[in-house]
Amino acid sequence: MDAVTPLTVFQDKLGISTTNCIACHKDVHENKFGNNCAECHNENSFHNKKASADFDHDKTGFALAGKHEVVDCKKCHKASFTDPLPHNTCASCHTDYHDKQFAKSGKSPDCAQCHTVDGFLGSSYSIDDHNKTKFRSMAPTWPRLALPATNPTQRKNGISGT
Repeated sequence: MDAVTPLTVFQDKLGISTTNCIACHKDVHENKFGNNCAECHNENSFHNKKASADFDHDKTGFALAGKHEVVDCKKCHKASFTDPLPHNTCASCHTDYHDKQFAKSGKSPDCAQCHTVDGFLGSSYSIDDHNKTKFRSMAPTWPRLALPATNPTQRKNGISGT
């Protein structure tokens, strides 16, 4: 008996290249990942998928950047690599570390307003941003304690640091 290959199973498709899957199959990915289906699938089943270290995540609509680049694929893709995942806000995956402290009308701002994908430590939240909050009355005293007198932000705001 001959080995089971696409050429022996699909005798009616002789002459069609075994790398031209879309000649017979619908491309459910709509060419987002190119036309080399064998990079992720095999001829036994399109449901058998394999992870690939060189998979180009940019083609998915969620480019991996910063800390996301080093997260194990299975941390997010728990069931399947192809199941769509919500990713339009940081809260789609991350919990609100600030426990709604900055929420307005019950909705927390997206982490990206103050943090970057390079990590949650550090913030782009400035004194000017702070002065726009309900904590504004604290602004004249807290920068003196938190910032050295040589800090450009203090000089800009006329604060001596003493």
